[in-house]
Amino acid sequence: MKQIDWKGIKDRLLLVHINEDLRNWLIAFLIAVAAWLVVTMNYDRNTTLEMTTYVDFNYNTSAYTALGVEIVNQPQKQVTVKFAGSGITLGQIRQDDFVVYPDYSSVRGSGATTLNLVVEMVGSQFSSVDPTIVDGDRTVDVVFATVDEKTIPVTIDSQNIQAAEGYILNRMVSNPVEVTVRGAEEEIEKIQKIVAHLPSQEQPINTTITVDAELEAQDADGNPLELQYTTLSAYSAEVVLQVYQVKELPLTINFINVPTGFDISTLDYHLDQETLLVAGSEKTLSGLTEISVASFDLSTFQLGKTYPLALQLPTGLVSQEGITAVNLTFDTEGLAEKTVDVSNIRVVNSAVEGSVSVITNRIKSVTLIGPEEELEKLSSFQVEAQILGQDITVTGGQQNVPVQIVVPSSSSIFAVGNYTATVQVDA
Repeated sequence: MKQIDWKGIKDRLLLVHINEDLRNWLIAFLIAVAAWLVVTMNYDRNTTLEMTTYVDFNYNTSAYTALGVEIVNQPQKQVTVKFAGSGITLGQIRQDDFVVYPDYSSVRGSGATTLNLVVEMVGSQFSSVDPTIVDGDRTVDVVFATVDEKTIPVTIDSQNIQAAEGYILNRMVSNPVEVTVRGAEEEIEKIQKIVAHLPSQEQPINTTITVDAELEAQDADGNPLELQYTTLSAYSAEVVLQVYQVKELPLTINFINVPTGFDISTLDYHLDQETLLVAGSEKTLSGLTEISVASFDLSTFQLGKTYPLALQLPTGLVSQEGITAVNLTFDTEGLAEKTVDVSNIRVVNSAVEGSVSVITNRIKSVTLIGPEEELEKLSSFQVEAQILGQDITVTGGQQNVPVQIVVPSSSSIFAVGNYTATVQVDA
C-alpha cells in the first residue's frame, strides 16, 4: 500500500491559502481606489469651505480717488467667505488667495454711502472656485469727503502748573512742537489750535521736569472740537518744564580799552538800574554776587554825557523785569580835559624778529581826562605812547599800528580817542 505524502499535501494547502489572501487584499485595494475615484469625481466637486477675513479698503481705490475724494470714517469690517468647489482645490486656499473689497462703482462724490462688498479670487489656479460672502456681511458703510491737511503748532496750557516760591516756570518745550491734522475739509477749516493740557502736580515744582500731556483740537474761541473724520499725527506730547531760580543781583559795568596803570575805581559812575531780578539754574546763580550787564569803551568817554547801553546778560540768565538797556552816567565834578602832544613813543613787548624803529616823532592833540589839579601840573613829557609788540604784524617794511596812551606817574588820568604811529621793521 502506497504511503500518503501528508507533508506535501499540507504545503499545497498552505500555498492555496496564501494565494487566496493575496487575491482578497488586491480585490479590497481595487474597491478602495474605485470608491475614491467615485467620491473625487462626484461628491468632492461640491465641497465647501468657510474663512474669515477683513475687508480691504485699499483695493481698487482709483475708482473714487479720481473724483478727488477719500474715505474719512476709517471703516473696519470682518466678513466670512464661503468657497465652493473641489476639496483638493479648496484645501490649497490661503488668506492671500482672495480679497474682499467694497464696490466703489456707485461713488459719485462726497457723502455717506452703503457699498456692496465684492469677493475676488487671486490667481488663475482658483478659477473653478465659487466664493460668496455669507449673508449679513455683504455691505459696509463708508463716508467720502474732500480731504485737506495742515500743520499747527502745539500750544501748551500750563494753568495747572505752579512753581515753588523763589522759582519760576521759565520755558516749556513740547515734543512734538507741531501736529499735522488731516481729514475732511469742513472739519480741518474749524481747527485753529492744538493744545497740550498739562496735568496738575501734587506739589509746586522747583526743578525741571518732563510730563505727558493729551493734545486737544480747538476752534478759534478755544472750544474743543469733536473730530469725526480727521486724524492727528500725534494725540499726546512730552512737555519739558524748565524751572529757574529767581535772584536779585547788583549790576556792574565792564570797562574796555582801559590804559595800563589806570585805576577804574577813581571814576565815580552810576547806573539808573542798580539791581536786576534775574532767573537761571541754581548752578548758574550759585556763584554770582553781581552781574556785569554791559561793556563801556573808556576811549569814548566825554564829560557830562549819559550813555545808554544795551543789556547783555551772561549766558543762562533771563531778566525778569523786561529791561533791555541801562543808562550809564559819571560824576565828573572835579574832572577836566587837557590836550597835549606826545613825543615819548616806544615799543613794548616786541616779539618781531629784527629791529623795530618808530618813524612817528610826535602824536599831536592827545586828549587827557583826569582830576583838574593833576592835569594842571602834568607836562607832556610825563605822557607816554606805547606800541604793543603783538600789534606789529609785518616782517619787513613799515606799518601803521595803534598806540596806547599812558601816564605812568598817575593812576587817575586816562586818554580818550584813538591814536596811531608808524614803525619800520628791518629784517
